[in-house]
Amino acid sequence: MNSIKLSIVIPVLNEESSIDRSYSRLKEKLKKLQKLNLICDYEVIYIENNSKDMSWNKLITIGKYDQLVTVLQTATSGIGLALKKGLTRAKGDYVYFTAVDHPFNFEDLKRFLMLIDKYDLVFASKNNPKSIYQAAFNRKFASQFLSGTVKLLFNLPLTDTQGTFLISQTALIKILPHCNSSGPFFQTQLAINANKLGLRIGEVPITYRSVHNSSSFSLFRDGSHYFYEVIRARIKLPTWRNLSYLKS
Repeated sequence: MNSIKLSIVIPVLNEESSIDRSYSRLKEKLKKLQKLNLICDYEVIYIENNSKDMSWNKLITIGKYDQLVTVLQTATSGIGLALKKGLTRAKGDYVYFTAVDHPFNFEDLKRFLMLIDKYDLVFASKNNPKSIYQAAFNRKFASQFLSGTVKLLFNLPLTDTQGTFLISQTALIKILPHCNSSGPFFQTQLAINANKLGLRIGEVPITYRSVHNSSSFSLFRDGSHYFYEVIRARIKLPTWRNLSYLKS
């Protein structure tokens, strides 16, 4: 396996208190990967996703003294909007998406890098049979239900499209124009379109233990939005933005 240039894309929504620690952990991990010759170079792209706290100021400060960090901003909230902006800007041979809290403690990234010769797009799956997934019953049930629905409707060889992922720049160029969701369905669109184009997609198991709910993902609001977009991708329905009564 050749050493690669890696882009790391991290959306940020109301994470003022977590940013400094997240940045330090990431830099430490990237230095180790460079010593192992798994990556030769990298860039970190933070996308501030219309936060209500001081996240933007924190990120701007980091960007001022670290030339390997790029800070972008979206005018409105939405994980899909943030991801597309970050992925569009990424210049690495491979692009790694993760969250500010690095939920899998970089276990995912290490496994991803071992598989770059095998897959064009690979996800970290909480629902993989080999994963250790400990979370509140309602969140675990919702994850398995939504992922099972996607697998059934789109015939994907995946048990979860809502985790972190690694994608090659070559694959990204092909499928990004076809992904337009502003919400969490964006990640699933990447998988669906990659599968349609016959690209190599796969997943890795991870360990995930949720001690407390620090996620900005709302089971009702975001879960409803996601499920609606899944169904809409199969049958003709109005866009989510036209259903204002569901978004309150």
